[in-house]
Amino acid sequence: MAELGVDRDRTYDMTSRQLDKILEEAPDEHKKYRLAFDDYSTALESSLRSASSNPTREVLLSRSKQGCLIGAALLIIGLMLGFWLDFAGTIIMAIGLTVFLLSAALFGANHARATIFGQYFSFRATNNPYHRLMVSARAQLINAVVDRNLIVPILRQSINQARRDRLGQKFAVQDSRGLSDLHESAYRVPTGVSQELSELLDQLSGGSIGIAGPRGAGKSSLMRIHCEVRNSRATADVRCMVSAPVDYVAREFVLLLFAMLCRSVSQRFSHRHAPTSRRTVGRKLEYFAVETIAFVILISLFDSLLWIGLYADVPIVISIVFLLIGGWMNLSIVTGEIVRLVRRGRNSRKDRYLRRIAQRNLARVRYLQTQSTSWSGSIKTSLNLPVSLGFDAQRSHGVSRAEQPLSYPEIVREFRVFARTVSQHVNDRGGRVTIGVDELDKIGSAEQAEKFLNEIKSIFGIPQVYFLITVSDDALTAFERRGFQLRDAFDSSFDEILRVELLSYEESRRLLYRRVIGLTEPYVAFCHALSAGLARDLIRTARYVIRAANLHSEFARTCSSAVRVDIHRKARALSQLPAVKDNARLLLQLHKIESGQHEGQPLSQLLHEILQSVGSEAEQVLALRRQFATYIYFGMTLQDIFNEDLDEHQVEAAADNSSGLCAFDMLARTRSAMGINSEFAWQLISDCRRVWNLETCDSPFA
Repeated sequence: MAELGVDRDRTYDMTSRQLDKILEEAPDEHKKYRLAFDDYSTALESSLRSASSNPTREVLLSRSKQGCLIGAALLIIGLMLGFWLDFAGTIIMAIGLTVFLLSAALFGANHARATIFGQYFSFRATNNPYHRLMVSARAQLINAVVDRNLIVPILRQSINQARRDRLGQKFAVQDSRGLSDLHESAYRVPTGVSQELSELLDQLSGGSIGIAGPRGAGKSSLMRIHCEVRNSRATADVRCMVSAPVDYVAREFVLLLFAMLCRSVSQRFSHRHAPTSRRTVGRKLEYFAVETIAFVILISLFDSLLWIGLYADVPIVISIVFLLIGGWMNLSIVTGEIVRLVRRGRNSRKDRYLRRIAQRNLARVRYLQTQSTSWSGSIKTSLNLPVSLGFDAQRSHGVSRAEQPLSYPEIVREFRVFARTVSQHVNDRGGRVTIGVDELDKIGSAEQAEKFLNEIKSIFGIPQVYFLITVSDDALTAFERRGFQLRDAFDSSFDEILRVELLSYEESRRLLYRRVIGLTEPYVAFCHALSAGLARDLIRTARYVIRAANLHSEFARTCSSAVRVDIHRKARALSQLPAVKDNARLLLQLHKIESGQHEGQPLSQLLHEILQSVGSEAEQVLALRRQFATYIYFGMTLQDIFNEDLDEHQVEAAADNSSGLCAFDMLARTRSAMGINSEFAWQLISDCRRVWNLETCDSPFA
C-alpha cells in the first residue's frame, strides 16, 4: 500500500461500503437468503403476535403466579414444621419446592413466548422449518462467497480505486496472475444481462433460454455461473454443462447429455463428492471436535447432578431437585441427538435412492439388461416299492448384458422421466436443475444450428429443469422477428433469448481492477478501446500491455507498440486471403508492414500509401484495402489520443458517463463497428477525432 500510494483509512472506508456488493456477486444465493430471511422474520413476528394475543397465555400466567405463591407458602410451612416434625416438614418442603419450580418454569416460558428472544430460542430449539431454511440459505451464501473467492477481487478493486495516482500514467503492476485465467468466476463482473438472467430463472418454472452475443463477449462465462458443477454440499443444485459438437448426430448428443446428467446427479448426492483439501478436512475435524467437547461437557455436567442426587449426602429436597434437572437435561440432549441423526439418515436415504437411479440410468445408456429364468422338474418311481415316488426340481436364474441400441424416442423418453424425477427431488430441497449447452453458436451455419435445435428440442419443456444454450446473433435476430414470418426453430425452441452486450468502460475497468493491482485508468482505457469491449480480448490486450510496459516503461511507447503489433497481425491475416495473393501491389505493401519496414514512419504516412491505389483495383481487393485502411485510421486515432499529452483531467472527463456519452466507449464502439461496415466505422472514427479535437482524414468511400 505504501508503494502504490494508497491511503489505509480510505481503502478501509471504500471496502466497508462494498460489503453488500460482495454478497451481490452471488445473486442466486443472495436472493434465496434474502427471501428465506424475510420468511423467517415474518414467521417470527407472526408467532410473536400470536403468543402475545393468545387468551390462554393470560390464564397460564395467572395460574403460574398462583402456583409460585402456593409453592413458596408450602416451602415456608415445611421449613417451619421441620423444627418439630422432621419427616413431614421435609415432604411438605419438597412438594412446595417442586410446585414453585414448575410454576416458575411455566411462568417464564409463557412470558418468554411474548418476547423476540423467546421466540428466537423456541424456533432454534424446535428446529422450526423457517429457521432451518434460513440457516441453510445462509450457509449456501457463505459457501458461494468462499468457494468463488469473491472477497479478494473486491479488495483489489478497492485498492486500485483508492490509489492517489490512479488517473496518471505511472505503471505500477507487480503481479498479473489475475489475468492468467479467462474463465475464473472470482473475477466475474456483474452486468445487466447476468441480473436479467437470474430474474428470469426465478420467474420461469423450467424452460429453455438462449444466450446470444458476439464471440468473446462472455456468453460461456455467464453460462458457467449457473451451470458449472460445484462441490459444496451447502447447495442442492444439480448442474451439468456440455459443448455442442460441430459435426453432430442428435441421438449421440442426447445420449451424451443423458450420461452427463447422470454423472452430475451421482456426484452431487455422493458422500465422497465434497473436496478433500487440507483446509476442508481441517475444518470438518474442528467442527467434530467442538461438537464432541460440547456434548461431553453437557453430559458430564448433568450426570454429576444425577450422581449428587443419588449418592451424595445432601438433604432429600436437594437430591430430588438434582435428579429432576439432571435426568430431564440428559434425556433432552440424547433425544435431540437421536432426532438429528434420524433426520440426517432420512435425507441420506433419499440421496442414495436418487444416486442409484442415476447409476442405473447411466448403465442403461450403454446397454440394455436382459434376464433369463428357467425351471425344470421330474418325477421318479422307486423300483423296490411300487407305490413310492420321488420328486426332483431345478431352477436356474441368469443375467446377461448385451449392447443393444435404444431408439431415439426411447432415449428422449428415458431422459425426460429421469430429469423430471431429479427436478422434483432437488426442488423439494430448494435446489434447481440447470443444464448448459455451449458452443452452439460455432456450428457451421445458421441452417445447421436450426436443424440441430429441431432435432433436440424434444428434451426441452421439462418442469423445473432449465436449459441454457449459447446461440448466434442470427438466432436472436430471427427470434426478435417473430410475428413477421412463420415460426422457425429458434422461436419454437426457446422461451426467451438474452443478449450479452459488449462491456462498457466502467465494466472493463472493474474487470481489470479485480484482476490486477497497479494498472492506472489510462492503461485501462486503452485496453478497453483496442479490445472493443470484448471481455476475452480485453484480458488478452491487458496481458500484452503489461508485457510491453515492462519493456518500455513509458505510457505512449507502450500504447504505440500495442497498436503497431495489432496492425502487423491484421496485415499478416490479410495477406493469406486468396484475393490478396493475386494482387502483387497490395501483397507487397502488406509484406513491408509485416517485416517492420514502416516501423519508424508515422501511421498517417502508412495510411496515405494504402489509400493511393483506391479505385484502380478489383472490387473485392478494393474492399479489403479500404477495410485495412479503416483499421490503420483507427490505430492512428489511438496513438493520437493515448500519448504523453493525456493528462488526468482529460481522463476524468473522457470516463464521465453522466451525460450518457463516454468518450472511451465511443472508441470501443468504433472498433466494434469495423466488423459490420467499414464506411460506417470510418465515419465513427472521424466523429471520435472531432470529440478529441483531432484533424480528420478524407473518407476513401466518398
